[in-house]
Amino acid sequence: MAIKVKLHRDAFDALRNSGPVLAELERQGQQVASRANAMASPTLKGAKGFRDGGPLYVAKPAEAQSHRGRVGVITSNAAAMIDNRKHQTLLRALKG
Repeated sequence: MAIKVKLHRDAFDALRNSGPVLAELERQGQQVASRANAMASPTLKGAKGFRDGGPLYVAKPAEAQSHRGRVGVITSNAAAMIDNRKHQTLLRALKG
């Protein structure tokens, strides 16, 4: 017996851009940024680009896109860029 299923793309898009989903994306982005900051090379935390002991990596706020929400974790200064280039810190933090 074959079952025919019709998917509603608009409903999927609405779900993936809903408030609870965006909140979860933001929470996970913050977790990745925290892990990346914990993994950051200690020698680079004192570097010129690391201002006032602030974070090397920050999570951008979650935002709704046309088909799904997204969040980004980015380098916030030159020290973070160097750290990420040398140690692939963001990729390692994403893996957990």
